[in-house]
Amino acid sequence: MAMTGLAGCGSEEGSERTREAGRAAATKVVTDTVTRDPSPKTTVTRTERRTVEPREEERPEPERNAYELPPDASFVDAYEAAGIEAPAGWAHTTADQVCAAWAQGRDTGYTDRILSDGGIYDSHLRDFSDIIEMYFCPGLQP
Repeated sequence: MAMTGLAGCGSEEGSERTREAGRAAATKVVTDTVTRDPSPKTTVTRTERRTVEPREEERPEPERNAYELPPDASFVDAYEAAGIEAPAGWAHTTADQVCAAWAQGRDTGYTDRILSDGGIYDSHLRDFSDIIEMYFCPGLQP
């Protein structure tokens, strides 16, 4: 009788069951559980607005000699340094006319026409007027 209990051990059917049991024991199922937050989190960045007041510093008055001329530069030197070309005689006569017009209360529109008629380009009108004022009639330009 003892032999009948061992009858299935050496058979093919017994070997197959043993192999399946070994494969099942070697296979391991791993599951990871990930918990997700159902709603995304909102990040809020706050920026503070600040008003910065500039420091009060004493700023030197700009020099009237805007063309980097030496202190002893002549009227002709000044307008030539500004890129203005004009005969010296005409420039002096015209400067006298412009100063006289300002002294009579005429505006720069009036004196600009005098300068334009004499050949001064529109782009040079302000410079030439400033130079006339600096050399001939300080403070009269309206």
